[in-house]
Amino acid sequence: MPCEPSRVSVVKIEAASAGLKAEWLTVGKQLGEGSFGVVYEGTMTKGKNTQEVVLKKAKAKVQGAEEMADIERLINERVVRRASGSCAKYLGSSRVSSEDSQNNTKLTEGLWLIWSLEGKMTLAHYMRYPSFPKELVEPLLGPDLRGNTTVVKNNTPALEL
Repeated sequence: MPCEPSRVSVVKIEAASAGLKAEWLTVGKQLGEGSFGVVYEGTMTKGKNTQEVVLKKAKAKVQGAEEMADIERLINERVVRRASGSCAKYLGSSRVSSEDSQNNTKLTEGLWLIWSLEGKMTLAHYMRYPSFPKELVEPLLGPDLRGNTTVVKNNTPALEL
C-alpha cells in the first residue's frame, strides 16, 4: 500500500504554487492581530491599476501559525468558488521569498493572504453602539432593507443574528 502524504504536506505543496507577485504589494499600517496572525492595510499595484487591500501574515514565532495560514488560504479559495460574495473578496496569496523581503522592509518572508479592502469599520466599532447589533442591518443587508418593514418583520430571527 503506497504511503499517502499528510494533509499538512499537501497544503504546503499547494500553497507554494499560489500566487500574486510580492512586488505588487505595499504594506501599510497594522489593523489588528490575533493568536496566529497580523493584519495590515496595504495596496496592490498591477501595471497602472492600484487597489486597497487587506494583507494577513502568520506570526513568525508561533507554533502552527504557518499551517493555519495555509489552511486559511485553502478555505478562502473554496469560498471564492462556492460562495462568492458571502464575505470580503479574497484576491489570492503571495509566497514571499527572503530576497523579496529584502526589497520591501514590511513584506516579510512567508505566505501573505490578500483580500480586497471593502470598508474600514470593524465589528468592534459596531459593538460600541448601545443598540448593537441593529447598526449592522444596513452594512450587512444593504440600504434597501433598512426602511423595508416587511423584510424586517419577516426576517426577525435573521436580523437578531
